[in-house]
Amino acid sequence: MSWEALKERGNALFKEKRYEDAIKFYEKALDINSSIEVLYSNKGTCKKCLKEYKDAINDYKKALELNPKNTKNMNRLASVYIITGQIGEAKLLQEKALNLEPYNSAYREQMTTIEKILEDETKLNDKINEKKFEDAEEVCKRMIEKVSDFSELKLKYIKILIENVKLTEALNYINKEVNYMDKKNDEFDYLTALCLYYDGQYEKAKKQINLMKSKGNKTDTSDLLKKVSTIESVKNKGNEIFKQKKYEEAIEEYTKILDFDPNNKKFNSLILANRALCYQKLNKNVEALRDSNQSIKLNPFYARGYIKRGNVYMELKMFDDARADFQKAKDLDPNISGVEGYLADANQKVEKARKRDYYAILGIDKNADEKEIKRAYKKMAIKYHPDRNSETEESKKLAEKKFIDINDAYTVLSDPKKRSMYDQGVDPLNPEEAGGGMHFGGDASEILKMFFGGGGSPFGFSSGGFGGGPNIKFSFGGPGARSRGSGEDPFSFFFQ
Repeated sequence: MSWEALKERGNALFKEKRYEDAIKFYEKALDINSSIEVLYSNKGTCKKCLKEYKDAINDYKKALELNPKNTKNMNRLASVYIITGQIGEAKLLQEKALNLEPYNSAYREQMTTIEKILEDETKLNDKINEKKFEDAEEVCKRMIEKVSDFSELKLKYIKILIENVKLTEALNYINKEVNYMDKKNDEFDYLTALCLYYDGQYEKAKKQINLMKSKGNKTDTSDLLKKVSTIESVKNKGNEIFKQKKYEEAIEEYTKILDFDPNNKKFNSLILANRALCYQKLNKNVEALRDSNQSIKLNPFYARGYIKRGNVYMELKMFDDARADFQKAKDLDPNISGVEGYLADANQKVEKARKRDYYAILGIDKNADEKEIKRAYKKMAIKYHPDRNSETEESKKLAEKKFIDINDAYTVLSDPKKRSMYDQGVDPLNPEEAGGGMHFGGDASEILKMFFGGGGSPFGFSSGGFGGGPNIKFSFGGPGARSRGSGEDPFSFFFQ
């Protein structure tokens, strides 16, 4: 059989996607005539389809040695360079092909792909340096669609997933996308062990470390093994103190535990949530909110963390925020225990909170006269002014909410007409009750001028964020706390 006939047989098998069989016929043809470039390029294309990229590169190179001006083979070889992350080589080859055929649309399209990859490489490095790992993940994922067989990019993607606490996704990616050649790189094995450790799969992490040793992996795993072996006992020490209701001591212990491994975001998120429970038990809800915020910041996918923070918001009578957190927990894990009850409770509290008790907000009797109202407002405005409560983000947020309520209470009770409406059961600042015509919360800075003069604030607070007006909506607190079943420990479900 002639080499031409063998080539045609190989081409027929290629069309049937029987690439390995097609290669055999191309090789037989090359045994007859090794100077035919199309046999190498066809074999190279079969190798590319089989994801045997190293062999594909060699075959395309051989074809170009036989015919250095074949732009189709330049384009084909450049496409494999792209897949394997050799972008510099791909660009040089693509430029050469375009110099010979400047108007070839396929060559121009592939050059655009190369340029976009180079742009994304710069963006990726910038996002990593800026620690914007969610953005980095998006860019890296886009790059991997084109540069699909480059170990260095795969490693970078896994590390980004770890930074974003997407540990299950990272493990799935390693299992599905990391091939035999990649696994010769010791770092993939180490990242597998690290993912298992960060995900709390400690026994599997130990087995992975032992497997690495048996394979002769030279990566130093001594520190990781020590952490894997001791992390449970470290956490349990704090938990035991908590169970003894020694909350101050538990806070101290959890604070120490946070230094155990600063890079373990999922674990530290849980520890912060546990410390928040201690603060909540001590009625230190601002501190509990601070720790809850940090917990969720470390692990935005911690469904139970949103329920925990939601309960802190409930204690603080920030029912809209609580409802949002309970909904987020449900979105993350529809089957999480108790979420429907928490949502229903929050919804009920939100509705009740729409009817604000302005007298209670100012701490005055319903028969208070104008002087008593002004005196109470001045006292409360100074106490809860946001500038005076700016020690933490959480304390300022709470003060802002309280300050808005104080301002609205004074706006209503200091105006005889609005006060009369309110005393008859109609809140003039609630457009649903007042018919939409009198919803005006007043400007806090203008009201404060009556008491302090000048800019209106004794703390340098600038107006603009606390004025009323029909287009400004706030979430209001309200009376009451969540009901519990008799004898039920409200924290038992959350503690870990």
